[in-house]
Amino acid sequence: MKKLFTILLALSMLALCACTPAGEDAKPQVFSAGYARADITPENGTILGGYGDKDRFSEGALDYLYTTCVAVSDGSGDPVLLMTSDMVRGDWADELRKAVSEATGVPIDNVIHATTHTHSGAEPQLEGGYKQPLTEAMKKAATEAIADLAPAQIEIGSTQVENLSFVRHYTTDTGIVIGDNFRPDGAGSITGHTTQADSLLQVIRFNRGEKKPVVMINWQGHPTLASTTMANGKETRSLASADYIGFCRSYVEDEQDCLFAFYLSGSGNLNAYSRIDGEGVKHPKVYGEKLGSAVVSVLSDMKAVETGTVSSTRKVHKGTSATGGALDLPFYAVQVGDISFVTSQYEMFDTNARNIKDQTPFEMTFVLTLTNGKNGYMPTQECWDYEGCYEVGMCNYARGTAELMEKEYLQALQELHNGK
Repeated sequence: MKKLFTILLALSMLALCACTPAGEDAKPQVFSAGYARADITPENGTILGGYGDKDRFSEGALDYLYTTCVAVSDGSGDPVLLMTSDMVRGDWADELRKAVSEATGVPIDNVIHATTHTHSGAEPQLEGGYKQPLTEAMKKAATEAIADLAPAQIEIGSTQVENLSFVRHYTTDTGIVIGDNFRPDGAGSITGHTTQADSLLQVIRFNRGEKKPVVMINWQGHPTLASTTMANGKETRSLASADYIGFCRSYVEDEQDCLFAFYLSGSGNLNAYSRIDGEGVKHPKVYGEKLGSAVVSVLSDMKAVETGTVSSTRKVHKGTSATGGALDLPFYAVQVGDISFVTSQYEMFDTNARNIKDQTPFEMTFVLTLTNGKNGYMPTQECWDYEGCYEVGMCNYARGTAELMEKEYLQALQELHNGK
């Protein structure tokens, strides 16, 4: 009888251990996503950036500009905040991220701040007063996105969208390669583009039950249309605008009853239209709605992928500057289940971004440019040989850095995928 009691006691203890959580680690990990955005449309009289003009003052707004936050969490720790703002560059990045971190309690390495590179937003270098309202808007969006976190499932989709973005380097009948912003003497007539632009549109959707789904897209093409076009019979150069991104956002949200976030991929060598025979789309609304239509089409045929670990890892490339000195280039690799994000402070060319997206070990990787900082252009090897590649003259890095960085991005993604 005593032996039987001992056996029953042992079995009951095993059952109790099996049913009792062993502290916080026993909590089930549930993937969740949250969303919020805040208005950052510049006031009238604000100097608009993108071209270095000191006398291009805002006389109104063509559409609203926003700072947007998508918060993601696996339930085991701090969320990662994937923020994106309708700004020309990533000025004040560390200050802004620190302010968001302090307001939310999220570690600064979990705060990612991308910019859309609109050329019709406030010029940070000349509008220091814009920093304070931008900071408050980012804190508000981040706080509300965290509060909005809800269990979610992940879906992805993609398609090729032709004739919306073009490589802005052209071959000529004299053999000289020219760019949109620089034409050497004796260049001759344009005969074609040096390469074809990356036309891959990537889409992520977080389905959140009864809450609106969050739709994120990764696309490439300089947002310069609002500053070079006409609307209602007048130039829009003096109107603040998120450019085609704002019109794409409105189109997708109206069509899908969703929440939209845009992340700019490698666009350092891409324009939103071509010099050749006026090919392409020159109005931001037309361009945005064409891109939005492609997004809606992708959303009709999405693929479910695994949720899982959410983490952010900081890496530093130990490189060489254009003048030969040592140069540190920090970047982040973020895992969200079986999808990922990588960040660059500089204007990456579409060639490098396309290689990363093609070779990633994840189901999908978004490449985020002008993120967590601003560091000019990073041309590819061949661009250094083009006489008309003005981006080389605005590059802070030694030749070959783009290719080295590409390898480091892919290595960081592989390590993340392997769980290292």
